[in-house]
Amino acid sequence: MAPLMFGVTAHVYSGKFDPSVFLKALEDFKINNISIVPTALRKTLAKEDVSKYSLCIEKLSYTGEALGIKTFYRVKEAFGIEPHSIYGSTEVGVIILDYMYEDWEVKPGSLGKPILGLEVTVIDEFGNILPPNQVGEIAVKLRGKWVRTGDLGYVDEDGYFWFKGRADDIIKSSGYRIGPEEIESILNEHKAVEESAVIGVPDELRGQIIKAFIKLKPGYEPSEDLKRKIQLYAREKLAKYAYPREIEFIDKIPKSIDAKIKRGLLRQMEMKKRTRLLKETKV
Repeated sequence: MAPLMFGVTAHVYSGKFDPSVFLKALEDFKINNISIVPTALRKTLAKEDVSKYSLCIEKLSYTGEALGIKTFYRVKEAFGIEPHSIYGSTEVGVIILDYMYEDWEVKPGSLGKPILGLEVTVIDEFGNILPPNQVGEIAVKLRGKWVRTGDLGYVDEDGYFWFKGRADDIIKSSGYRIGPEEIESILNEHKAVEESAVIGVPDELRGQIIKAFIKLKPGYEPSEDLKRKIQLYAREKLAKYAYPREIEFIDKIPKSIDAKIKRGLLRQMEMKKRTRLLKETKV
């Protein structure tokens, strides 16, 4: 609504996303400001040569999910500008921005800083404000009270916020608390992976282990060999306790209307599957 309030022409992409249609629309309508979800950016970079289009993009922002460091630099190279994060929720609105001032320093992977006039911080389970670099729940002060977002993150020494994952999505494995977003970000950088979703599944030894659901890019076929290669790639990039010990290839990652991964649905599906297998084993 904000662009319309200022008399700015707004274009909205409708229907199933197609990278070539998207880029042609940017070219034909001379779009100079894009707001998009990272999944669409990754699909575009995987399937299209952006340099073939005459674009006049001046600003590019993203929201809904983590972008990933590698994708950040690929976007910067392809479009000639740095992508900027927008963070918020339906309940509290936008509360943190990766601003686009000329003298603004972008920290690839960060959410940015609070919107001017808002008090945003990171608190522990008791509501205490945490010092820099300690993970807690991101909260915003509204009407004199801290309102929790349900997202975990931390603030660095420069006041930039960093997202670690949904509080209810955190995986507890071998005593470690692991955010699925950071693992998904690494998996999405593999040449065969179009997108991924990570959850924790029960394990007698570790409490939980990490399972990744992966949608492959066109031209790649599911196989045990490919699973091992993706696991090896992730293990080289992540801590030993944070790589996916299980991988399942699926045709579509379930998402909400605002492009957020439905990990709760994946956990339900996995629980039903494991319950069914357990019954079959007993029979």
